Amino acid sequence: MRRQVTVLLLVVAVAVGTFFLGRWSIKSTSLAKSTSTSSQVLPLVKEDFTLLPCGSDSTLGMEGCEEHAIVHLDKRINASQRMLYSLLRTTESRQTMITAVDEWLSYRRSTCLVDSDAYENGSLAPIAFANCLVSVDDQRVTVLSHTLSNYGK
Repeated sequence: MRRQVTVLLLVVAVAVGTFFLGRWSIKSTSLAKSTSTSSQVLPLVKEDFTLLPCGSDSTLGMEGCEEHAIVHLDKRINASQRMLYSLLRTTESRQTMITAVDEWLSYRRSTCLVDSDAYENGSLAPIAFANCLVSVDDQRVTVLSHTLSNYGK
């Protein structure tokens, strides 16, 4: 009987952890190039979670605060990437940027999954993942700002 209860608790813990980490699957959507002569698309950062309310009284509230910060940074990243993309003069430069953004999105997700694995199946795992996304997104904003300044923007 005791073993059955332990197994049941373990199954419930894994299911809850999977649910919370599953909320953090990251999608890449596309923004079609505005000119009709090109079929290249620039990936955008887009989360597929529903924003939780922000609050410091629970782990869900803390996660919600991080989500709000992520969405704000995502908007800044997307705007900066669109501006940079529009400044690129050659198809090769644009394709290089598309590749770089795809690779950065992969890096972002992988880095934060590794970071949150320290709390695997715990209630802090989604908060650690979200906190990592905020940090990585903030770094990306800084890099894009520097790159845009090289173009006089």
